[in-house]
Amino acid sequence: PETRFNSEGTYLQQSFGAKNEVVSTASGTWRAYGDSLRLVQMKPETIITSFGLEMKKDEMTLKQMVDFDGDKEKDDVMRLVMRKE
Repeated sequence: PETRFNSEGTYLQQSFGAKNEVVSTASGTWRAYGDSLRLVQMKPETIITSFGLEMKKDEMTLKQMVDFDGDKEKDDVMRLVMRKE
């Protein structure tokens, strides 16, 4: 997916198919609180998500505890690294 964070506190996330067509879109608001980032997705449905946040000059790393292995425990770390182009 491609995510664009706008300076007025909104974001747009799009996923693309094999022919580079948009197959899904999500949008909402964002706000940074110190070392945390909170996303409030408004479309297509309301979902509130928080991440640990690390910022560098042209890079943002988000961390969140999730259940990758299906053991019903959020004890696995998901790390998303985004770079400015």
